[in-house]
Amino acid sequence: MKLHKIKIKGIDVRYLQVQKYKHILVSFSFYNLNKKNDYNERNLIPSLLENNNRIYKTSDQLNVAMDMLYGADFFSGTYQRGHLFSNQFHLKLVNPKYLHEEEDILARGFKLMHDVIFKPKMYGQLLTKKAVEDKIKEAKDAMHTIKQDKATLAYFNFLKKVTGKGLPSFFPYEPTFQQMSQASFTRVYNEMINNDQLKIFVVGDFEISKLNQIIDGCFDKERSQIDIKNVPLNQNIEHDDMVHHARDFDEVSISRLYLGYHLHVERHSKKEMMMEVLNKIIGGDAQSKLFRNIREEAQMVYMIYSAYLSEIDLMMIHFETEAKDEDEAIRRAKMIIEDVQSGYIADDEINMAKKSLIKTYKSISDKLFGLVKLHMNEEIMTDKPFDLNTRIETIQSITKEDLVGLANELTYQHEYRFVKEAISDE
Repeated sequence: MKLHKIKIKGIDVRYLQVQKYKHILVSFSFYNLNKKNDYNERNLIPSLLENNNRIYKTSDQLNVAMDMLYGADFFSGTYQRGHLFSNQFHLKLVNPKYLHEEEDILARGFKLMHDVIFKPKMYGQLLTKKAVEDKIKEAKDAMHTIKQDKATLAYFNFLKKVTGKGLPSFFPYEPTFQQMSQASFTRVYNEMINNDQLKIFVVGDFEISKLNQIIDGCFDKERSQIDIKNVPLNQNIEHDDMVHHARDFDEVSISRLYLGYHLHVERHSKKEMMMEVLNKIIGGDAQSKLFRNIREEAQMVYMIYSAYLSEIDLMMIHFETEAKDEDEAIRRAKMIIEDVQSGYIADDEINMAKKSLIKTYKSISDKLFGLVKLHMNEEIMTDKPFDLNTRIETIQSITKEDLVGLANELTYQHEYRFVKEAISDE
């Protein structure tokens, strides 16, 4: 597997040639700054474009066009890392060499992607009113759903308390609802197609020279775009030495609690792999200390897990429990962290965590979409291609001393409770 880099009309093109797949995946990724005022629009633009095209006027017409490409699969989404935000569009096509007839399926596939992204329905140089209104309603409906789903609302509130005045980390972003309009959606869309850094990734078995011609033919002029190399990939949340306690009340039958430990880890370093292994040991899977000790043995919580939120430099522990067990569950969770900091990690736990993490990376890299996501992410972080063997070697080299040292850098800073308000005796 080799990554080829080339620039075509100002666009960074990445070819990853892999022969084992019967499909080819094409990805267009637009990168720009993560901005509060544009956050909702940036999240909604991909789905708006899928359903608001002047070539494929309805979703049915787009589906027919994909059927004509032997059942191609088009999908879109977003990606964010700290101050970086990306709109992404993907098309999975069957490799032409497996077709009975000679078909220029790659050229047709690229044209379909270009049409969907660059030729939306517009009226008076604005994205159509109905398309924008549908997306605004979608954002408000999503916010309503979050407020009705107590588990999601608790997590949403916890993130807001940790990030404070930082960048949004969860869609939708309610403070800018009133600013969404035809003009705002059109402005954000125009910035994406005209100013964003565009990278095209192609993964599969293909001829590079043919892809060069196809991509060159898709764009009629040289693209001028921003440089994202110096965009911070962490939010740089301000952390102090205090423990911040917060509590929200709601009509809930169980308590949802979040504990937050501050830890800064450089992205895509050995230390990040150490954190992934440490998280597996603490609460990252069903064999973790938190799960075995607090859920299985003490039977004190309905669910419990930990996760490292790298963008905000925080290891989070989340659990759901009865109100009467809140304090004891918190005490036990904190004690487990203290035990790890004191070196109470068994060799079997370390080996199991490593095997689990390696299995995860192997599983992701074995899938076409997973492979392209790993390479996209690696390029953003290190400007290098993803290498599975190097990743595995790094994980295997991690020692108990590494993990205990890292655990001692964890600083307890947040305790958030989403609970039912106690009935007053008065």
